[in-house]
Amino acid sequence: MATTQKRFIQMLQTLEQIISICKDYPDGLKTAKLYEEMKARYGYTQTSKNLKVTYLPLLEAGAIKGVEFKTIAKGEYKLVDMRFDTALAKEKKVYIKLALESVEELEDISKHHHDICDALHLDKLDMPFYIKPENYQKLSTDEDEVSSLEEAIINDNIISFLYKNDKYFHVEPYRLVNFDGIWYLYGRDIEESKDNDHKTWMLEFIDEVEVFYSQKHDTPDEEIEEELDNAHDALFVPNQNIEVILEISPKIQDIIKLKEHFPNQQIIKDDNKNLHIKSTISTFEEIIPEIKSFIPHIKVISPKELKKKIDKDIKEYVKLLELK
Repeated sequence: MATTQKRFIQMLQTLEQIISICKDYPDGLKTAKLYEEMKARYGYTQTSKNLKVTYLPLLEAGAIKGVEFKTIAKGEYKLVDMRFDTALAKEKKVYIKLALESVEELEDISKHHHDICDALHLDKLDMPFYIKPENYQKLSTDEDEVSSLEEAIINDNIISFLYKNDKYFHVEPYRLVNFDGIWYLYGRDIEESKDNDHKTWMLEFIDEVEVFYSQKHDTPDEEIEEELDNAHDALFVPNQNIEVILEISPKIQDIIKLKEHFPNQQIIKDDNKNLHIKSTISTFEEIIPEIKSFIPHIKVISPKELKKKIDKDIKEYVKLLELK
């Protein structure tokens, strides 16, 4: 490497070291203190004068894009690092790509805090919240099948694949989506589905993916995003709405009010005793498991078909217990 290149890299590293120190002094610090910190932290061997006449003017002149270095008094400086804010202001897709470009195992996203901070030139992300991630099915983005699906989705290519070692499908792929921790391909079955009849396939059982690079399709992005925003289960049916009314006992009313437990949940009656909520679903399967999880503190008011199905399931379960 040429001497000039080495010198340039060294200067850039020194500027980043100065920025790192200044972040610890948000109200500003004097040149003498900065010099002491540079020597203590990074073994800075140049003179205090060199720091003052070479590096600080470079920062003041905007040598590092997104970093504002201000003189607040004689020999005293304050730094404003806007690089994180700038990154957030970009298109969401760009930011997500930046944050996840070092992630191979999708279930390990929460473990890549350090890598993401490095990519954003941050020491850390101070967060007052702890968010416990859901347990996701293990899925590597390096798997051949997943890589092929990603490529086809991005480029609007039609694909074919073998599903459950049983049947080949010819599909317009739209998204890789997660429901209840399980990964699915969401798209349109060209040979069997209607134009707007979209469906899901579990990624675990997709094999022999072939991407037809010469066959393109138009992905209805807005329609797909709306469908997935309203989907609560992999078995949902687009453009099909079923209204469900539930009665909630006082014992669990506080829990039900704190967050949305049921698809498109709305409180329609609350008189300090009876709590009635409305939920809009596309199939009974979207809501049955959650209803069963709250038995005996929940009752289906309507539709009658849903009430009958749950009653039947409970009776069958009781019979199984009696047989034991």
